[in-house]
Amino acid sequence: MNPKNPEIGEQIAQRIASLPSDDLLKQAQTPAQIEEWYNARKIQLLLAECWRAKWLIKNYYPIEEVLYL
Repeated sequence: MNPKNPEIGEQIAQRIASLPSDDLLKQAQTPAQIEEWYNARKIQLLLAECWRAKWLIKNYYPIEEVLYL
């Protein structure tokens, strides 16, 4: 990725964080499906933070922060 264009990097992080889509949540029919959607969203939010750490914020590693809580 081009380090000179952080706006694109942030757009990618936001796209990652928006998955799975809200439309998919609307289709959930059981409590288990709703719970699975929320679990998947939590994972995507963490991945988005990792993306930001890798490409936008140098020397910040959110995985290490989570492991040492």
